[in-house]
Amino acid sequence: MASLYRKSVVVTDPTTGEKIKTQSKKWWGQFKDANGRLRRHPLAVDKMAAHAMLNTYVKRVEREKAGLVDPTDEQRKQPLSVHVAEFKAHQENKNLTAKQIKETHSQLQTIAAAFKWQRIADISVGSIMDFLGKLRRDGRSAQTCNHYLKAVKTFSRWLVWDRRTPYDSLAHLSRFNVAADWRHDRQALSQEEFTRLVDAAKVGKRFEGIRGAASMRFHRPDSGLGLIDKAVAAPSRCHTPIVSSIRTASLHSRAKSPDFVMATPHFPCALKIANARARR
Repeated sequence: MASLYRKSVVVTDPTTGEKIKTQSKKWWGQFKDANGRLRRHPLAVDKMAAHAMLNTYVKRVEREKAGLVDPTDEQRKQPLSVHVAEFKAHQENKNLTAKQIKETHSQLQTIAAAFKWQRIADISVGSIMDFLGKLRRDGRSAQTCNHYLKAVKTFSRWLVWDRRTPYDSLAHLSRFNVAADWRHDRQALSQEEFTRLVDAAKVGKRFEGIRGAASMRFHRPDSGLGLIDKAVAAPSRCHTPIVSSIRTASLHSRAKSPDFVMATPHFPCALKIANARARR
C-alpha cells in the first residue's frame, strides 16, 4: 500500500550547536512499482499536494502493469548528456580504439551542441539534415558528412538497443554518395613528369633505407604498379601477386571495381634486389 510519511533527519541546533533528530518539512511517499520494488520519493511540504502527487505515482504503476505505459518514458526524461556519457562507456567496453571513440564522441557532441539537444526527443531528421547541409555548403566532402552521420546513427541505434527509446528516428537516413563527390582522383604521370622523377632520384637523398641512385631502379617497376612508398622500400611485406596483370585495388584504390595494371618485366628483378636489401 502507498503511504505518506515524514523522513527522519538530523539537524544542528543554531543556539546550542547540538545535533537534534527531527522530521523533514517535506512529505515523502512510498509505494511499490510495477516490478514489486519499494520506491520512496520526496513530494511536497503541503500534505494535500503530497497526497495528490502520490496518487499520480500509484496511477502510473497501475497503468504500467496494464501495459498502457511505455517503459522507456523514464529514460527519455533523462538529460541527453547522461545518455551520451553512457554511450561512450559502452563503446569503451566494446574494446574500440581510443581514436574511434574520440572521433565518434566528438562528432556526436558537435551535432548536439549545434542544435542544443537536451532530451532524446530533440533528435530529429530535420536537424541532422540541416547540420549536414551546412557542412556541404561550407565545402566539406561527402565522406566527412558520412562520418558525422555514422556517429549520430550509431548513437540512435544504441538508444533503441538499450531500451532507452522505442524507435530509431534516424533509421531511414542514408549516406551520401562518395563516388559523386570524388576529391582526389589518381592519375598516371606523364612521360615528362616521370623522366623528371627518375632524374631527381639519381641525385636524391636516402629514403626508406635506399640510396638515391639505387632508388632509381625501383621507380620504373613502381610506375607500373602504383605501389606506396612503404611497399617499394620493403616489397617482402607487399601482398601483391607477381603475375602479368596485378590487382592493386586492395593496396591503393578506393574504387568499387578493381584496377588492373600491367607489371613491367623489370619488376621481378627489382623485387629480388629489394628483398636482399631487406634481409641485411
